[in-house]
Amino acid sequence: MAAAQSAGVCSITKVLESICRERRREHLDKESEEGFIVLAIESFWTRFFSQYFVCNDDETRDDLLFYVKGKNTNKDGKVEKAQVESKIAVFRKDSKFLPSLGDPSIDWEESVYLNLILHQFEYTLTCAICTKPQEKEMRVLSRISQKVYASPNRRRMDTKGSSAEISYPNIFFILDNFEETFRDFSLQENEMVCVELVAKDKTESV
Repeated sequence: MAAAQSAGVCSITKVLESICRERRREHLDKESEEGFIVLAIESFWTRFFSQYFVCNDDETRDDLLFYVKGKNTNKDGKVEKAQVESKIAVFRKDSKFLPSLGDPSIDWEESVYLNLILHQFEYTLTCAICTKPQEKEMRVLSRISQKVYASPNRRRMDTKGSSAEISYPNIFFILDNFEETFRDFSLQENEMVCVELVAKDKTESV
């Protein structure tokens, strides 16, 4: 078990290190291109997306793939309204209609980040009612911890209905059974609510 956990930590560490190296390399390349933009059909980001998400058989992940569309601008340099409303395309991994690698309409770097957030980690939300007497350390009166799920969509809380709207690039964390979970979670005078969100690599528990 310890070996498996160590391998999982090493894996995600190497992934993040490789992304950091690529971002540094791209930054140096942009400084030396002198205004020229190079479009590569196969790049670090397309290879990463293919190997880590499309061709990966990890059973701990959902089979949905999220593609972030690139921004189309009009002649005034403004993002087109239709593009704002459809930033993300979602496909099953075995779909025959997956965008081809190198498709210029896809922002491959952003797609890598989004799929890492949605697939690589599991999230725990902890809410605590606390009080802090003068010149004393904060005291936790009660707390609730619940597993939550990252999503590029959201549901409005001020209106009825079950339809979701795209929130990306903002990520919302979905909490099941909200009313039941926080039914006895009440706040009194001189008390405060503290919130903590913890992300854990899924492979650590394999």
